[in-house]
Amino acid sequence: MSPIPRRSLLKAAAVAGAAAQFSRSLGTPNAQLATRAWTKFYASDGYTESSPWRTEELSGPVALVPGGEASWVYTNDTALHGLAAIENLALLGDRMPS
Repeated sequence: MSPIPRRSLLKAAAVAGAAAQFSRSLGTPNAQLATRAWTKFYASDGYTESSPWRTEELSGPVALVPGGEASWVYTNDTALHGLAAIENLALLGDRMPS
């Protein structure tokens, strides 16, 4: 399974955040920029509905304690995606699509 392209996630998170901030800086949320920010957030190359939402079981010599791991998830990517979510909700929460 190939990992999520990090550069794409970084770009999508940056675009969503920038669109949200710029939209709010105009005084009131700009409808086009708000739509773009939410579209980039939901349809980016980052965490989408089509992401491989599953874990792999680990045990034996590769893990101290048996359990599951999502090897396709990266800490930095998750932080950036979370930051984009926080920005969008704070700046454009009233324009979140249903």
